Amino acid sequence: MQQENFNPYASIMVYSGRPNPRWQLSTEEWHQLSKLMDTLPKITENGGGPYQLDSPLGYSGFHAHFSIISSYPDIYYVANKCQAILSNPAGYMIFTDEQKQVENWFKDSAKNHGLVCGQNEIFKTCGSPCISTCTYKPDICIAMCSTGCFCKEGYVRESNKTGSSCIKQEDCENVNVLPTCAENEEFLTCGSACPPTCNDWSYPLPKQPTPCIMMCKRGCFCKNGLYRSKDGKCVKPEECCGKNEVFTSCGSACVETCNNKPDMCTDQCVAGCFCGRPNHVRLNNNTNSLCIPPNECPK
Repeated sequence: MQQENFNPYASIMVYSGRPNPRWQLSTEEWHQLSKLMDTLPKITENGGGPYQLDSPLGYSGFHAHFSIISSYPDIYYVANKCQAILSNPAGYMIFTDEQKQVENWFKDSAKNHGLVCGQNEIFKTCGSPCISTCTYKPDICIAMCSTGCFCKEGYVRESNKTGSSCIKQEDCENVNVLPTCAENEEFLTCGSACPPTCNDWSYPLPKQPTPCIMMCKRGCFCKNGLYRSKDGKCVKPEECCGKNEVFTSCGSACVETCNNKPDMCTDQCVAGCFCGRPNHVRLNNNTNSLCIPPNECPK
């Protein structure tokens, strides 16, 4: 269903396919609407919509009034074949013959307007504007409703940062007790799941991009510009290199080995650890291959 120019205060009017009166809901259609509510996202504190199904003219009135919450779209439709009109101040209109399209429009609208909450969250139409975190619990708060996603009962925000996760109250002990990090390290509540290591500069080069999951990791990480070495220390790139190696920011993309001396090479700079002694070559093209003089190459 087309949704451009969507207005958050728009409404869908869906008429019955029966010829006379086409707007009248039958008892069966009303029951079908009630069943449809069970298929919609369960995102409120009581396991509901937040949806309301009623009719301005009683049980079998002119139309069904299916609302999300105040200030969000209202939807009027019946469960059989129908004609839907979406109207907004611009006079924009669409038509459909399938109830499923109207249902999908409703679900997409709920998701796009933030009505689908994250892990350990629930949607509330009247939540507190004063949020408890692991390090803050408000003593007093203004008596005002706030609409949106809130932590479930027994959970609090990890911090007051935007997008902070909801965690169990007892897990806050691990949050508040910060570990003592080693030299050249810093504690991060949202560090990379794939932190930089000295392997980033090891042979063979250049390194191919590797995927990394988008996930926050808590703990001690190397400070910016430093890399984790094999012995667990955070060091500068030039300290990552091994015996007979030196770090360069513009090395060759074609490295000479005992059994391969490239005749041609691409004109590009490659940063990393290269053989630093004169006339030294890589033993082979294996990972972390040693730099040796040519006379030590296998015959």
